[in-house]
Amino acid sequence: MSVGDRHDLDVLPARAAGLRAVHLDRDGSGPPGEPHRITSLSDLPDRLPSAG
Repeated sequence: MSVGDRHDLDVLPARAAGLRAVHLDRDGSGPPGEPHRITSLSDLPDRLPSAG
């Protein structure tokens, strides 16, 4: 998994490489419709796969 605050430089390239990517969009300026967006790192644990 990859987490990045730059959608164009962090999220899109990670997805192109086959990684699951989450956009850290603290100020809400990211692209509309991004389904994997968090506004704080404290939201990240909810996006992580559970260890089983």
